[in-house]
Amino acid sequence: MSRSILKIFLAVLLVFFVLTPFFAFADDNDGKARINDYDPQDPRVPEMVEPCGENGIPVIYLTIDPDDFEEVWQSGEHTYRAPGQIRITVPDGYTSEYGAALVPDTGDLDLEYIRGRGNSTWKGAKRPFRLKLDKKADLLGMGTNKH
Repeated sequence: MSRSILKIFLAVLLVFFVLTPFFAFADDNDGKARINDYDPQDPRVPEMVEPCGENGIPVIYLTIDPDDFEEVWQSGEHTYRAPGQIRITVPDGYTSEYGAALVPDTGDLDLEYIRGRGNSTWKGAKRPFRLKLDKKADLLGMGTNKH
């Protein structure tokens, strides 16, 4: 009798640990927007007026149509590509780890596209993207390249 109860207990325990990850985070009520549920209209998504102000590191500004970015965000196979612009501002006195002297402001550079990249990493909290410029440029002292 106790052996069959033990078997049932172990079966229930196994089912609990197998199915719990699918339901445990289905409803996140902590009041914060989750990164995988990106919605630019969500009032919980903070709007940044001046990101990274005076922290002494370069700031990268991307200008992309919100509807196009939503398509990039939802494209699980990373097939959707959105055009846009990129600008990098470098604070005075910043030294690159590549040893090059950096231009304080790149100005607006046209992006041929931005798209998602990675498979398992795409499902994480910080999604990776691939950027391709229209023309070659030296960004942050890494050498002239389009990517």
